[in-house]
Amino acid sequence: KHEICTVTTGNTPKCACKPGYVKHEKYGCVDESPPVLRLKNDPSADQTMRLKQGDVYQEYAVDIQDENAEEYLRSLKISYSRPLPQGCLTQIGEFHVNYTVATPWTSPPYVRITRRVIIEDIDECSANVEKLRETCPELIPKCDVEAGAVCVNTVGSYTCKCPKYT
Repeated sequence: KHEICTVTTGNTPKCACKPGYVKHEKYGCVDESPPVLRLKNDPSADQTMRLKQGDVYQEYAVDIQDENAEEYLRSLKISYSRPLPQGCLTQIGEFHVNYTVATPWTSPPYVRITRRVIIEDIDECSANVEKLRETCPELIPKCDVEAGAVCVNTVGSYTCKCPKYT
């Protein structure tokens, strides 16, 4: 596909790879430069996505930039450093998403970019309960404020402080 052949004297074809391609013994003429991966939705260009508790992670994936694409040999794999919860994110912390494109003719035989996802703490005690009811009811504090309990925010959660002697 990416080869130019000419017939020499004696009718023996002489073939070479087109400019930008190199000869690989197993794959034939392949792109001499691997593709470049760019994260979609990376407004700060720092490969980090910042979310808050109660948000839902949305996969944006990557753009694969490759002028001499070997698409018939390409596969994109997306892997997560920990399983993603269904629905809203309740735990603070971080996880990583690896995007890997196999390029078996290069060394190493892949190109990879990683997105760092940080889930930041919210103050459950002062959060908008109506909004949480719609988006993430798991984060609504369950303190009996009518009986005098006070919600106290902690890192990643909250506690209920009950009245003395109760």
